[in-house]
Amino acid sequence: MFSPDSEIIFCDAPVIVAPGSNAKKPNLKKQLIRHIHLASKENLFSLSYKEPKKYHFTKAKVDSEGFIHSYHPSYTHMYGNKTDIGELSIQK
Repeated sequence: MFSPDSEIIFCDAPVIVAPGSNAKKPNLKKQLIRHIHLASKENLFSLSYKEPKKYHFTKAKVDSEGFIHSYHPSYTHMYGNKTDIGELSIQK
């Protein structure tokens, strides 16, 4: 998370941004925004609510701050929730 930009290489792979409420801490949010800007927009995904007890991965929507709001994977698997790979399944 705190690596220099030159060490961060996503290799054109899907990048899943799913920090949940942890990203509300200013320093973590700042670092996450930095990583988001280093990734290709086409490869950014977030973990989203689909319907009651169901979540899925979708193309990420970057807000005006450069941040992506997303659920954390541990939450989406708790309480009998299900998560599917959604839009990740159509990646080349």
